[in-house]
Amino acid sequence: MEQINKKSKKKILVFGTFDGLDKGHEFFLRRAKHFGDNLYVSVARDEHVRDLKQKSALTNEVIRLNSIRNLPFVTEAILSDQILGLYDVIKKFEPDMIVLGFDQSDLEIDIIRWLQSKNLYIPIKRMKEMKM
Repeated sequence: MEQINKKSKKKILVFGTFDGLDKGHEFFLRRAKHFGDNLYVSVARDEHVRDLKQKSALTNEVIRLNSIRNLPFVTEAILSDQILGLYDVIKKFEPDMIVLGFDQSDLEIDIIRWLQSKNLYIPIKRMKEMKM
């Protein structure tokens, strides 16, 4: 019997608000996709944007989510967890790598803390700020 070598596709997970989806967001998402085969996006909920950034997003979460879903290189996009810090999105997608933006250092610390509490390891890649 011949063995079929099925190479599993590498899954990349990113997080963001993506308010007023622009070329910078698209550049970040395309760069993140280069690390794997499938790109999964967790879009911040309106209430989390208000809590974390002390201001409201310009567009609501459904519009932001649909903007991301319409990008041809995004495999799947969902709204982030109802409760901050649960990271059900990590459990759902089981990513091979998490890619974060240059300005997501607090998120990186929180994810590392969560991963350690679960005795898990997922590589995290932080993108450098790019001048466009």
